[in-house]
Amino acid sequence: MKKFIKLTTITMALSCIAAFVLLFSACTQVVELETPQIQINGPILTWSTIENATGYIIEIDGDAADIVPSDATSFSLVNLVIPGSYQIRVRALGDGINFLDSPWSDVLIYVLHPGGPTEPEPDPSLPRLPSPLNLRVDGAMLRWSLVPNSQGYIIDIAGTEYNSPIAQFSIAGGFAGVGGVQYIRVRAVGDDVNFSNSLWSTPISHTFIEPATEGLSFFAINNNTAFMVSGGTSTGSRIIIPDTHQGRPVTAIGGNAFWGRTELTSIYMPASINHIRNGAFQGAGLTRVTIPAAVVRIERDAFGHNDTLTDFIIPENSQLARIDDWAFFNARALTNLSTLPKTLSHFEGLAFVGTTSLTAINIHPDNPNFTSIDGIVFNKDMTRIVDYPVGRQGHFDIPSTVTTIGQRAFFQASGLTSITIPDSVTHINLAAFAMAENLRGELIIPNSVTYIGNNAFWWTDFDSIVFESDSQVASIGDNAFRGIVNIEKIDIPASVSSIGALAFSDTARLTQINVDSQNTVFSSINGVLFNKNHTTLIHFPQAKSDPYQIPSSVNTIGDGAFMGTILTSITIPNTITTIGISAFADPEGYSNLTIYAEAAARPAGWNLTQNTSFNPSNRPIIWGSVLSVCNTFVVSFLRTAASISNPGNYPISAPVRFGYVFSGWALSEGGTVAIANAANVHTAQNGQRLWAVWTAV
Repeated sequence: MKKFIKLTTITMALSCIAAFVLLFSACTQVVELETPQIQINGPILTWSTIENATGYIIEIDGDAADIVPSDATSFSLVNLVIPGSYQIRVRALGDGINFLDSPWSDVLIYVLHPGGPTEPEPDPSLPRLPSPLNLRVDGAMLRWSLVPNSQGYIIDIAGTEYNSPIAQFSIAGGFAGVGGVQYIRVRAVGDDVNFSNSLWSTPISHTFIEPATEGLSFFAINNNTAFMVSGGTSTGSRIIIPDTHQGRPVTAIGGNAFWGRTELTSIYMPASINHIRNGAFQGAGLTRVTIPAAVVRIERDAFGHNDTLTDFIIPENSQLARIDDWAFFNARALTNLSTLPKTLSHFEGLAFVGTTSLTAINIHPDNPNFTSIDGIVFNKDMTRIVDYPVGRQGHFDIPSTVTTIGQRAFFQASGLTSITIPDSVTHINLAAFAMAENLRGELIIPNSVTYIGNNAFWWTDFDSIVFESDSQVASIGDNAFRGIVNIEKIDIPASVSSIGALAFSDTARLTQINVDSQNTVFSSINGVLFNKNHTTLIHFPQAKSDPYQIPSSVNTIGDGAFMGTILTSITIPNTITTIGISAFADPEGYSNLTIYAEAAARPAGWNLTQNTSFNPSNRPIIWGSVLSVCNTFVVSFLRTAASISNPGNYPISAPVRFGYVFSGWALSEGGTVAIANAANVHTAQNGQRLWAVWTAV
């Protein structure tokens, strides 16, 4: 049966016209009419007016559908009722005397979507949103006019529906299983309170190129009961993964299977896939991914560094249980992430690190492990904040139900500018706010907090840090406040009993670390952090300037104690028996420090194991420096082949002394004629004792 009612009278008329034209053309020359230019807009076929035409014939799928008069420029296609694709063309009819019929127009494809062109009546209880207008394909993007009050949009492509929160949708790379000319239509989503969904827009057609499957590699897994797929020698921008290979199901995407395939823009995964392994699509050029419902795990870096990935679709019946850390690392374009399913049980704050366009992570309301409020993920009872979308902008007030800020919950949250921590919080876990580089203002740590984990506020941009009075903080972890370049001082509460390594390193403006006098474990002298009995110098503030004399009680300099210091000179007496890892490191290479050591050679307790030197930046050291009685300044040193370490790495800085200026090195005690300055002292002859020349100021 034909898809439309054939008009037999039209066919008879065409036969008569053709016979007349042949008879007349034998007697006189006639002119062929111009070819009509046709368009299809929704169910309406239109064409350009052809001068001298006596009418137009419309052909559908090779059969004449109708003849219309010369003043007609459109034809309704509503009589087509069976879904499918129709080939349509038009020709202009001549008068058979002066003008011949025109050539046929180009063929256009009209696609009738399932259900026909009619729509259900609007819900009488709510006004419908208006249908989207101006639906069009613009390069690789489907666009339409914004519908006010819309909560999002549903896109119907060849009978499959997709979602978009904004008035556009990427169609780059095509759709697996969808080839040739297909219809597209869109409807606006209402809030079901004030508005119901709109009717479907007028459909348009678009030609899709179906992906290919050639060149894939397969590896037997699970005792040869299934296969894992890899990219193999496959090429091109669109790939279909088959559901079986050699009669067995394909259940996994292999590790690094399509790693670095920037030309790959579209991937189809069959329903059999249940596992996407480490780095499977890392660095590919994917724009939109739909995972099968059977996928239970997405491993580390599976979709990392996909700078073009905008849409990640998870079916409502998904069985996804685990998203590993870094799974979407630096997928910077990701904006449309489906609701994470109720089956999800393993999920932490690193899964979406670097997804700077992602402003919401939503959890299915029936998930027993997690919940989401305004796109922010918590554990089910909202006592722990799990993940804050890095693209979310502005200030955030942590809810008062929260007792724990989870590890890496705000990691690299570049859109976060300020934070309020309620007095319900007791634990700020590992890297909770690390690298939230735009987090500024005053950080107030409530007195309820007892634990600050490693790297908790590493490389944030706070201007000041305040512990509330009666603070209960007991532990400050390694690197906890490292890299906060704007803070100038920090006050350590009496409650603190543990401070990790490098907790205050790389704080370029820090001049004071003050410890409450009631603290039983730590102390401070002139803004420098020590243990309680002043035997260990723990941290010297980076911006604290010359001169500085290490107290005589000190025998240990802690790990990273002088890292990045702006000091130009320091004297180290023989009483210092232990110096920790990177104590004098200069990671940025800006320091001008020279070390004047009383010891003639490196003591055993001065760390020098591989990659953990006390002086990894190889700052100059003057060994065998004779110090004053109180070890406050350099008196002299004997120039030998071994007395100056690393003289060529950095300029040698002058020693310093309170109330004096260094004027150079003389050959005699009390001498005033300098034979060398600080910078060129390494050129002095071996065997000479050089005496510091000090001029009072």
